[in-house]
Amino acid sequence: MNAKSLKNITIPDSVKSIGENVFYNCTNLTNIEVNEKNKSYSSINGNLYNKDKTELIQYTIGKTDTSLTIPDSVTSIGDYAFCNCASLTSVAIGNGVTSIENYAFEDCKSLTSITIPSSVKEIGEYAFGYYYYEKYKVENFTITGYSGTEAENYANANGFKFISLGEAPTTESASTTPTESSSATTPSESTNPTESVTSTEPYESSSSTAPSESASVTEPSATTNPTENTTATEPTETTPAKTTVTLKKPSATVYVKGTAQIKATVKNGKGKTTYKTSNKKVAKVNSSGKVTGVKKGTATITVTNNGASKKFKVTVKNPKLNKSKLTLKKGKSFKLSIKGKVGKVKFTSSNKKVATVSKKGNIKAKKKGKATITVKTNGIKLKCKITVR
Repeated sequence: MNAKSLKNITIPDSVKSIGENVFYNCTNLTNIEVNEKNKSYSSINGNLYNKDKTELIQYTIGKTDTSLTIPDSVTSIGDYAFCNCASLTSVAIGNGVTSIENYAFEDCKSLTSITIPSSVKEIGEYAFGYYYYEKYKVENFTITGYSGTEAENYANANGFKFISLGEAPTTESASTTPTESSSATTPSESTNPTESVTSTEPYESSSSTAPSESASVTEPSATTNPTENTTATEPTETTPAKTTVTLKKPSATVYVKGTAQIKATVKNGKGKTTYKTSNKKVAKVNSSGKVTGVKKGTATITVTNNGASKKFKVTVKNPKLNKSKLTLKKGKSFKLSIKGKVGKVKFTSSNKKVATVSKKGNIKAKKKGKATITVKTNGIKLKCKITVR
């Protein structure tokens, strides 16, 4: 973080986890190379991805490229992935992307517009259109997308101009019944309902030329057979409508002790809809689908009704400070804020003679030296190291 002289990083195969936003403000970073044997991460064109390349974790913001195309294989653009990238003026988001996480394009001042495909179902806080710790909006920022999608929702919620591409495209599957249509065109089979059901041999139609068989059709005794009459007019048994479960959103990101509501629609359901978490230590869920973050990690909530089910992915994150290191001149101030706070927050200074902090997180530099501001929230401690010059 803030290593402005850093240009290249090599990640060995032993690395299993990389913290959030660790490359923040590394403005000269142009290449991240990951060892091929690493089981958690990979790299493409110097940018950091997860192992299967479905999540773009970090774009190296020291590059001078003005445009970028995100491939369709990517499903998620991670937190702060492009944060503070000064060069990009155009980003083409692939149709495979379903989520754009918090602060993904924050502080990208040259990016004044973006087109979002209908595949995107989740857009995080301050994902784009903001700079300087979400305090300011990019002037005339414009979002282009399909009406009624998350793109329009984000634009409306944040007061950005929205250009509609029309209704989101849908895929309709055509169905044909060649077997039924062919049987209707066989005259010989139409006079004998029993044969038309049980026989598919084309040569059976020749049996209609036998005089004895054609005469039997007009015999009164054949039409008065109650058993045959019942069989011919018996209605086909209908199959009960299938239960389906659909989710308004397939995933959510919450912070520790934060909540998210699963919005499920059940058609032709029976009984109660149940919600079950794959990991109670990470996220718990109540009987109405309200999810609560417990600790950092991922969990899957399975929504079930009458044998039909859908899975809802939950990512739980720890709260974070807008600054973990800070240098101030004597007499200057800085507002320390927390992303993901839930409930009460307590700020303390390790050396009030060097720097003080108010109940609202306002830091004031007193004299030259070093101090640590400790923030307690959600049962988690966060620290910001202060240097006063």
